[in-house]
Amino acid sequence: MSTHSHSSPLYFTNLGLGYSIAIALDEDDENVVVRLDQAVINSYPKFQFTKEAAAVGSTNVNTTCSICLCEYRDLEMLKMMPECRHYFHVSCLDAWLKLNGSCPICRNSPLPTPLSTPLSEIVPLSQHAADRRRMRGEEAQF
Repeated sequence: MSTHSHSSPLYFTNLGLGYSIAIALDEDDENVVVRLDQAVINSYPKFQFTKEAAAVGSTNVNTTCSICLCEYRDLEMLKMMPECRHYFHVSCLDAWLKLNGSCPICRNSPLPTPLSTPLSEIVPLSQHAADRRRMRGEEAQF
């Protein structure tokens, strides 16, 4: 049994509009992990939690961090995902986004799909093979 661990290679890409991400592939180059750049994480809005403000105008108040499962304390700083407006402890969300590029609750990602779709997913191999056979047949007629 091997006692050493393999670290995934990281590929960095800049998607424009201030987004840059790290993409890690597993050993089979199949599972992709997208992490947000620290500058993007730092740009997310922060606010001070108050129980009074949270209770006003909402019957569905989130008073617990979905990452650490601890209740928010009065006057504690929270950070919000700008797209879906879910919020968490600052340190919890920062750590989460360094490992994952999406919201812990709804999985909404602030980034466009970082990888292009391979041609094999668009045109199934069987269709590609049938097209090639047909082309060879047409060439033989000329």
